Amino acid sequence: MVWSPDDAAVPVRKLSDIEAEAAYTHELMGGRAQVTTHCAVRGLFPPERVEEAAVRWYRRFPQLSLRIVESAGDLWFFRGQESHRDLVRHSALPTPGSEEQVLREELNEVLPSTGRLWRLRAARDPGGGLTHLYLTHQRVVGDEYAAGRLLRALLDFLPGGEEARPPGREEFAPDADGLTYRPPHSARAPSRTHEPLRPIPRSPVSSPSRRAWRERGSGVVSLRLSQWENRNLRRWCAKTGVTVAQFLGTALARSCALSAGREEIALDTAVSLRQRYVENVLVCEIGCFQREVRTRLRRPAGGTLLDHAREHALALERADAAWRPQQRRHPHIRRAVAEAATWGSTAQLCVTHSAPVDTVLGPHAERVSRVRRAVRRPDAPTGGTLHLTSFRGGIEAAFTFGTPAELGAVHAGLRGLRAAVGSARG
Repeated sequence: MVWSPDDAAVPVRKLSDIEAEAAYTHELMGGRAQVTTHCAVRGLFPPERVEEAAVRWYRRFPQLSLRIVESAGDLWFFRGQESHRDLVRHSALPTPGSEEQVLREELNEVLPSTGRLWRLRAARDPGGGLTHLYLTHQRVVGDEYAAGRLLRALLDFLPGGEEARPPGREEFAPDADGLTYRPPHSARAPSRTHEPLRPIPRSPVSSPSRRAWRERGSGVVSLRLSQWENRNLRRWCAKTGVTVAQFLGTALARSCALSAGREEIALDTAVSLRQRYVENVLVCEIGCFQREVRTRLRRPAGGTLLDHAREHALALERADAAWRPQQRRHPHIRRAVAEAATWGSTAQLCVTHSAPVDTVLGPHAERVSRVRRAVRRPDAPTGGTLHLTSFRGGIEAAFTFGTPAELGAVHAGLRGLRAAVGSARG
């Protein structure tokens, strides 16, 4: 694929290493890691009011007018002339309670590599008195925090959000390659003494993963934890020395390994880099400041789930502390992503999570009845991506997987998650 600018496009800056990897992954792996955030807002907004809000929202964030252009072998952000056409897709829920179906549709419609980097859909739910907003974007646009800020800004301009509306136009996020990285300190182990990861066996992607990327889809199932379950789980995890994401990620990996008969599972965990740069803490910027840390979880031969979660937490801390940013040439990044796409060397499982959404939504939290995120994973018929969204004291776990899928492994993973939540007592 050749990315080229139109005559009116203006270059902004070259993509950073992390951004270029995200862009190539989207192109070469069928939209892998494309993110959809679903937000159910109380009220039925007329389409013209949503359109008006979207235009003001689009003008506030210059990032929304960006395109990616290839120039002399490198990827650049270009900004074209602002166009307010087709900012929102309007629809009604096919049937009452069918917001899950719309989420699957959004996950499986891959954003074009050469066009707009995001998509916004508003689905009216007259029976529930709700407007369902679906913001789908390439990962290069922003991490989980950035997606939350974009949604909050849109709510600022919708009816009922006037008092919360902040003024001004946002600045474009800085290039992370030009910032000084400050690695986290590992209190439990020196950052350079951990055992290196063994390479994944090199064999072509196996069936049913082998079908062409463009033919693959992504399914999604959700698991909702009540306020009581979440509160109890967090209290128990804090007492035992692991995070909720580490504990649930370990439970999912154990279940998938046993179901699939694997000796080990490669598990990626999303880590935010926002507070790791000397020059800028990157609190509010809309951009991609996130990477994935890989660990290996072996099939349990003994020990409890908590024992394995603690081992995973230690391995994750060591790997995270040892990582340093790369500044590879973009053709090298493309070759690395193409190799991963060909040989199937992506992790079987990935865990992503974000801070409580209530904080990001601010005064709009009371207007919202549900928030969840799902990450497209067309390459994982026996695994997938688990995203944990915390809102109003509860947790919604959205598990996405490649289709056609081995549903036995998917259901085993969900049973493992539910059993893990039930075991976290005392």
